[in-house]
Amino acid sequence: MEVLRKKLNLRIDDIEENQNLNDKLKIYYKLLEDYMDKLGQSAVLHVKGRYIPIF
Repeated sequence: MEVLRKKLNLRIDDIEENQNLNDKLKIYYKLLEDYMDKLGQSAVLHVKGRYIPIF
């Protein structure tokens, strides 16, 4: 993360610094992973209001 910040001047928020956000993202990821597994999908693009299988 530091390399990306320093060399590419990217602004990156470390979600581990915000425990509430970190916990919510872990719950979301587990739900998404389970849903993808049930549908037999290995990758998706999930944006507000859309679920798009990639593979």
